[in-house]
Amino acid sequence: MGGDAKFIRSVIADAHGQTAAVDAGFQAPRAAMLGDGPVDFGADITNLGGPLTVGTVGSPLPLKVAGGAYWHATPEAGFAMDLNLPEGNSPYVTLGFEGTLKTGALSSSLRLGFNQENLQSQAGSLSGMSLGAGIAFRQMTIDYAWVPLGLLGDMNRISILFRF
Repeated sequence: MGGDAKFIRSVIADAHGQTAAVDAGFQAPRAAMLGDGPVDFGADITNLGGPLTVGTVGSPLPLKVAGGAYWHATPEAGFAMDLNLPEGNSPYVTLGFEGTLKTGALSSSLRLGFNQENLQSQAGSLSGMSLGAGIAFRQMTIDYAWVPLGLLGDMNRISILFRF
């Protein structure tokens, strides 16, 4: 289980507003079995709090409830599925696959994802899809992701993680 509290402040010209919100979630690792592989479950709620009022205009925070599962199909392959329920918008599903190859202290991964929300909101034949790769060596991981965003072009994301 985990959570956080946040303070949100917005300033537009001479008007300003502030509010507070919390996020909370839990994970249940290896809560069930599917075939020979365990399944992890989790759920969260984000932006639970009061509206943000700037000047005389108040807007609710984008509240979202989500739940998902990750199936460890084999030690090298896993499948994920999330159901997202944003308040005021249509529910959407996200799907993912990750394949990992480990050789000694070196580990490499390939990832494929699908986000139904992006498919609904953007033009383009590949909208909703994403591809990624990663390499890990001891305490360092480098990940790359490519996400086509239709009319907005493509997003390329590189992250470097050091574990202490």
